[in-house]
Amino acid sequence: MSEGEDMNERLPRSLQGLLRMTAQQAREQGTPSQFEEMSEERRKFLEEAISSFSEDTYVKRMLKCLEVLSKEDVEDDDDDSKEMAFEDLDSMVDLIDNANDLHKIGGFPIVVRYLHHNQSELRWRSADLIAVLSQNNPYCQTHLNSLGVIPVLLQLLDNDTVDQVRIKALYALSSMTSNFPEGKTVFLDNDGLSSLVRALQAKISKVRIKSSSMLRSMISESLLSEDSTIKEALVNMGIVEQLVSLLHEQHELFHEFIADSLAILSENLPKVVQECQRPQLQLEKILHERIHELEKEDKEAFETEIECYKRLLAQCFGNTAYEMDSSLR
Repeated sequence: MSEGEDMNERLPRSLQGLLRMTAQQAREQGTPSQFEEMSEERRKFLEEAISSFSEDTYVKRMLKCLEVLSKEDVEDDDDDSKEMAFEDLDSMVDLIDNANDLHKIGGFPIVVRYLHHNQSELRWRSADLIAVLSQNNPYCQTHLNSLGVIPVLLQLLDNDTVDQVRIKALYALSSMTSNFPEGKTVFLDNDGLSSLVRALQAKISKVRIKSSSMLRSMISESLLSEDSTIKEALVNMGIVEQLVSLLHEQHELFHEFIADSLAILSENLPKVVQECQRPQLQLEKILHERIHELEKEDKEAFETEIECYKRLLAQCFGNTAYEMDSSLR
């Protein structure tokens, strides 16, 4: 047996084993009086050992999770083990290499099927995992998109009766459409903007915050890419009137995203300015009232939101008293 083959057979199977082996070899060789360059053979051996340990940790853990999730539903007790499997996967796939490896070992179809599960706990965990997998990851976005997750997520957002499922569906939709044109196209083709606007009408604070944040992000991205599809679609569906009506409600945190969306649209589309100026909407009145209300309540805490209102006033009504310094735009 060659020395290289002998080394391969002695690769450690745990971090503790790797450390013990390294310490033992250091003792056998003695402590050198000065630093010496590591031999190529020694370097290769250590790299393979570390690589073997790393793969053994994550890939095997993910495979064990998939084994649990692949089991048929037989008893209620199975749900607990499946929830734990989702939690374990979630703790690993925020590392992009692990997220990609989960696809390579066949995990995506298993995860996606739980969007249809009768247990809401497993539905929202599936959506949450999809959100983490696809966040800023074109590889995972592409493969999840090929499994048709966006239309399913839109159905959950529109129709699921469990708040947590709707919240996580929004999270996943945001990840699947952010900086991913193919996902955005599927979203628009499935009337996703209407679902997003309907979510703004929900009585669930987290749904309103997430949907308004996603709307603002989509508008901003469309401006950066010079794609007018989203802007025009929003204007044609009467988005200005719908957003202004939300501002007339009792103040909520998501109003900052609503005002910012209107400000961005008004800065780029003259038609939006004209809509905002319609007397029936009473936008100027509510903006003045809201600024006064928030400045009185806690000017520092609501500084960013107040500036959104001032920007919108300056853009649509020429209120020079509220024009922002150019450095803050």
